[in-house]
Amino acid sequence: MHITVGIIGLGPMGGNIARILLSKNFSVAGFDIKVERMKPLGEAGMVMTQSTFEVADKADVLITSLPSVAALQVVTAEILKSQKTNQ
Repeated sequence: MHITVGIIGLGPMGGNIARILLSKNFSVAGFDIKVERMKPLGEAGMVMTQSTFEVADKADVLITSLPSVAALQVVTAEILKSQKTNQ
């Protein structure tokens, strides 16, 4: 079974989680509002997405690594728009 892990928020914690998953041959899709955080991970094999909605749509499992409750509330609203029945 092929599982794609989506990561929203690629700062120090989310970026390191993505790196570890990529090193273990997981399929990873990610998004961060700071595009410069996505580029090195994209070069390492992560699928770079354009929005939280897109990463949620591509992922079977989602991880969020966000700086505040307010950011989590915004991201949660986007994730719910793309919710799959098996997520």
